[in-house]
Amino acid sequence: ATSDPVSARVATGEPAAVRTTTSEPATGRVPTDQAAAAAAAFRRGELAMKRDQPGEAVLEFKAACDLNPGEVDYAALLAWAKFCAAGDKAAIAADTRKPLERAIARSMRPELARFYLGRVERMLGRDREALRHFQEVVELRPNHGEAAAEIRAIEARLAAAAKSGGLFGRKR
Repeated sequence: ATSDPVSARVATGEPAAVRTTTSEPATGRVPTDQAAAAAAAFRRGELAMKRDQPGEAVLEFKAACDLNPGEVDYAALLAWAKFCAAGDKAAIAADTRKPLERAIARSMRPELARFYLGRVERMLGRDREALRHFQEVVELRPNHGEAAAEIRAIEARLAAAAKSGGLFGRKR
């Protein structure tokens, strides 16, 4: 038995370890079993993120992308997981935004990528940009509790900053 999670999946034959063997570009259709394996890897990636294990999530989302490269939501969550796992978030921010913006434009669920783009901006200290993204999420899905909570927190921070005179404070 091995302690490496990828090797363990290869040894047990779990779907996340399956890689496409052809170097031909995807033609738009993914075989049903491959799509199912990709969806399963994606769900495992989501669970890893909920457990605050972005490194494991990167492996699962990468497997999902390899199995179904045309799925923009998979690429968006892979970018988000890589951002969360990165030590220098500012350095990876541009590479994170691109797949999230692509998913916003092409996904059937653009609020998913928009929410994570809002989180990226918030984590980088760009509150106004983050606020705009979270507000758009709530416009798309009015019952999105996490986006609503982010809006309340950012609005409170912005109000407190305005009340204290901003970043440098007010001269008294």
